Amino acid sequence: MSNKNAIIIYDLRENLEVGYIDIELMKSCNILPADYHIKGKFNHVITSPYENEFIFLFRYYNSENIRKHLLLFYNINKKSLNKLIEGEVISHYNWLNKHEIILWGIMNNQKDYFMMNIRTKCIRSLNTKLTDGHPSVIDNNKIITDTYPMVNRYRNLIKFNIETRNSKVIAKLL
Repeated sequence: MSNKNAIIIYDLRENLEVGYIDIELMKSCNILPADYHIKGKFNHVITSPYENEFIFLFRYYNSENIRKHLLLFYNINKKSLNKLIEGEVISHYNWLNKHEIILWGIMNNQKDYFMMNIRTKCIRSLNTKLTDGHPSVIDNNKIITDTYPMVNRYRNLIKFNIETRNSKVIAKLL
């Protein structure tokens, strides 16, 4: 594998490379967007703690030098690559449970955390009113997330309950 712009799939038990995802594979699966121009990068690979699969971002620039995002899903056993979200801004995400992820993004001009079922591709806003951060899952109903530095240079650490929609600042970090 000579292409440095790829995700290498490695079997740690067998100490063996078992595959990779690159631009050519995306083209052959008809996943590469028509407006792809240059500078595509794979980013934020998050493996599932439940199945032999992972999600990742592919960020690229179109011919007008506008950055675009694709959220993709790969099942290692089936060797299947699927597009989850295209044309929206996706920032950070994590597995919530076996079939759902939580993500922060801008969807239909709404900035928020969203839940997405990766099987049905159904997306719903959580109406958190929280800014972009890095979600970590406590359980199916709770996450902890941070914020980017505010004007005062502090970042907040926030606990959010998905079911009740309650959020609480649990720490202020410098």
